Amino acid sequence: GSVVAVAAGERLTERQALAAMLLPSANNMADTLAVWAFGSLSAYVQAANQLAEQLGMEKSYFSDPSGFSPATTSTAADLVKLGAAALKQPVLATIVNLKSISLPVAGTVTNTNFLLGQNGIIGIKTGNTDEAGGCYLFAARVAIPGQTDTILAIGAVMGAINLRTAMTDSNTLLSSLATNLTET
Repeated sequence: GSVVAVAAGERLTERQALAAMLLPSANNMADTLAVWAFGSLSAYVQAANQLAEQLGMEKSYFSDPSGFSPATTSTAADLVKLGAAALKQPVLATIVNLKSISLPVAGTVTNTNFLLGQNGIIGIKTGNTDEAGGCYLFAARVAIPGQTDTILAIGAVMGAINLRTAMTDSNTLLSSLATNLTET
């Protein structure tokens, strides 16, 4: 798993800790935030699975805060539900759209989502493990042909051979959406 540098006695705001978790995928921050918010990792796991059930994520199971454990599983459709819920939280929507942030000990950490700002992409989360392959949950503002408004499109690519492939595959999905979207 990945980590962000910390030091004993370091103080981070909740926003800084969330950014450390979401931008470079710091598993240590995911665990820290879970314990801070829920009192223990097991309490977090229970709450995460309850939230998944409330969101209708019928094929997801959380066994850890970071998603690094092979026992944590989901589907693209379920991740889209989670992404939609996350983007309704203004702080999270802002954080996942940051290209980088400066942290007290780690210094500048960069978002692993190198597609931010391209094809209307406004965030969400990258990930990869040996078991899951490259995974990319993305959100983008997509123009509707013949309209001045855009729509928020949320999608997920899972099981790619690596993270870069998952991310570039999202461009294909977004291009198809922009080309084939019609007003009903």
